[in-house]
Amino acid sequence: MSIVMRIDSHHHVWDLSVRPQGWMVGEALNPIKKNFSINDLRQAITGCGIDKTVVVQTVTNYDETPELLALADADDLVAGVVGFLKIDSADAISYLDKYEGMTGFKYLVGIRDIAHDYEDVSYLAKPQVIKNVQELGRRGLVYDLLTKTPHMNLEELKKKTPAELISQAEKLAIENPSTLRKQEILFAILKKLAEKNEQITGGGVLEVLQDGFGFLRAKES
Repeated sequence: MSIVMRIDSHHHVWDLSVRPQGWMVGEALNPIKKNFSINDLRQAITGCGIDKTVVVQTVTNYDETPELLALADADDLVAGVVGFLKIDSADAISYLDKYEGMTGFKYLVGIRDIAHDYEDVSYLAKPQVIKNVQELGRRGLVYDLLTKTPHMNLEELKKKTPAELISQAEKLAIENPSTLRKQEILFAILKKLAEKNEQITGGGVLEVLQDGFGFLRAKES
């Protein structure tokens, strides 16, 4: 009879008196603005069938990962650690080499980068990023990526004035947008965004027919 182990693959611990979590902004995050220890998790998973956990970095500095590695070495509940590297830095792998000499390094299973916090939407296409991620693969580590797809909200686009649409169309290299009607400019912008694989979101009223087919109708129609 085989024994199946159930592992929580993503868990955070932090002590706000040691290290503030700068991303905790706004009232919506008030419920988690307190300390969370590995013992809090141990108590929470009692009776849930969870055997072990993987602890994941929360801040973008090189102080936290050594602490997580030490925690993994000291506590049997921790099966692995996902640490931090500034993956677009030329010296990123040198920090990985430093981790290798630390207590608990054997528990390092991956590296996470908070790409969605960076203004550069081409961050992941940087040659240095690609080079460093390839090196992670060679060392048997996964790259845990936190990102958001740049997107355009259709409702916001429709609210723009003709002048604003023309300006955006020109930035997208659409030819002679000033000669187009508003709906034509909208269509041209959406087509360009689709060609760039950018996400386009919209809303409306969903009408579902008896045969199961549905249509998304604009709110104003």
